[in-house]
Amino acid sequence: MGGLLLSVFRKGNYELTRRVLVFTTLVLLWPLVQRMVLAFDVRSGYVDPGIVVLIVISMLCFLMVIGMSLWLLKGFLIYLGLPSPGVLALKIKEMDVWVQLSFYLACFALLLFAGVGCLAAVL
Repeated sequence: MGGLLLSVFRKGNYELTRRVLVFTTLVLLWPLVQRMVLAFDVRSGYVDPGIVVLIVISMLCFLMVIGMSLWLLKGFLIYLGLPSPGVLALKIKEMDVWVQLSFYLACFALLLFAGVGCLAAVL
């Protein structure tokens, strides 16, 4: 387990290191945010720390679903003999503007529903 954690900080792993640092910073800032809310309005209630764990678990599940979806998409594209996702992205830019917008809105809606579903499954 220690080797896995240390592999995050190796040279050339900047994207993963950045994600881990942002995640750690957000988790460590949570108690500070609670104190700031209590200092701003004394009538506000204390948020149970267990809720933070549930939110973190739902975010991890959401990211895992996104990763598995990308893996499945690449596998299906290879199996069906279709072009890579990079080539498909270039083909989207050749579409009409209204088709691009409807495609982007549909993708956003699917992504939003997947995130809400993961949050609902954990809670």
